[in-house]
Amino acid sequence: MPLTEMQVNELLSCEKAHRLDLKDERCRLWSEKLQACSTPGGTACLRVQEDLPLEYFDFVPRLRVLQEFFDQTLPTVLTHRFCDLRFDEFLENYPMAGKEAGLEISFFEPR
Repeated sequence: MPLTEMQVNELLSCEKAHRLDLKDERCRLWSEKLQACSTPGGTACLRVQEDLPLEYFDFVPRLRVLQEFFDQTLPTVLTHRFCDLRFDEFLENYPMAGKEAGLEISFFEPR
């Protein structure tokens, strides 16, 4: 796994990794959908596209959302090696099913 910016750039340059940004067709289409629903609260019920290969580390959930995940997830699931998949699913579906249903998932473009 890369540890430095230079190592990440090396992986990107030899196409062993890729960024999910507006150069990716799926991301561009998703961004356009979000912009079309840009009214306050308009994106809250817009599901995350299934073809976007998001991982749990792509999210930055609020602490109270993270706590909700731990509160409602069984200890056996928390210790399972694939718990990260459950966490990813939880975060992607949170706007539709969490205690704060309607809370938007926001996306941003890093520099």
